[in-house]
Amino acid sequence: MKVGLPASLELINNAVFAALFSLLLTIVSGTDVIAVYSSGWRIVTIGTMPMLAVGTALISVVGANYGAHNFENIRIVHRYSMKISIILGVVCAIVTYMFAPWIVMLFSYADSSVSLSGSLIDFLHCIVFFYPTMAVGVNSTYVFQGVGKGVTAMFQTIFRESGFTLFFAVLFSMILRWGEFGAWLGIVIGELVANNITMEWANLYIKSLIRSKE
Repeated sequence: MKVGLPASLELINNAVFAALFSLLLTIVSGTDVIAVYSSGWRIVTIGTMPMLAVGTALISVVGANYGAHNFENIRIVHRYSMKISIILGVVCAIVTYMFAPWIVMLFSYADSSVSLSGSLIDFLHCIVFFYPTMAVGVNSTYVFQGVGKGVTAMFQTIFRESGFTLFFAVLFSMILRWGEFGAWLGIVIGELVANNITMEWANLYIKSLIRSKE
């Protein structure tokens, strides 16, 4: 319950975020950009799978060491997983950025999608910059899941998406009037800020575990 229920609530939060973000895009740029966002995010989901895979593997390793009170090992595996994920994030970002036109062609099989190809390429060229920062955020959140603090992990996800990301998206797209580019930039900056906060949160928690054993 401590992990399963919060994880389920995270999925609800994801749906709420998608609805609110789609509403924001409709206001600032019209309905066509929602198609760009939905198609582009499918590509992002594929591109971020390696980081998610590392984070998922981290949960069981953290859980085993937490149960054995090997807290120093948690710090080691947390840092190692972040390094691996950052490398994977940078590689995936570079590949996505460089081959964006060809990647978009694979997803633009309908006539309606072809007309949005340019906007979809622009989306990918902007959004890939959050890949490396996601690497530290995902692994830090999964540390809390590994020690059974699912509620903490849930709140981190809510603050990252419904908090920071939406805040910066509204700031850049509506207040600064940067349109759809401002919305994409809001995702990047929101993830950058939230993921670094999550990383420091995890570091402080792991340090407190190590001190408690001394």
